[in-house]
Amino acid sequence: IGVKSSAIALGSNTKLFLKISYTMTIIFLSVSILSDNVSFLSVLIIFLAICHFTWQILTLDMNNPYDCLNKFNSNRNFGFIIAIAIVIP
Repeated sequence: IGVKSSAIALGSNTKLFLKISYTMTIIFLSVSILSDNVSFLSVLIIFLAICHFTWQILTLDMNNPYDCLNKFNSNRNFGFIIAIAIVIP
């Protein structure tokens, strides 16, 4: 039917791609946030974001569409965590 999806295109490499993408995201966000003088609380919140991504990767069941959708939707929580880290001085 012509549906294009990165998960379909990547096939069995999807989890590896997610690991690489999540690692790069954490590195770039950490560098940008930590380059400013931030509080210990902001660093702790970044750690929570790392834990969130780690939870996603460790519990992802690629054969369960409901779980994949659940993990995809939980990325808004990651965005919320990062927004808090940015807003807190």
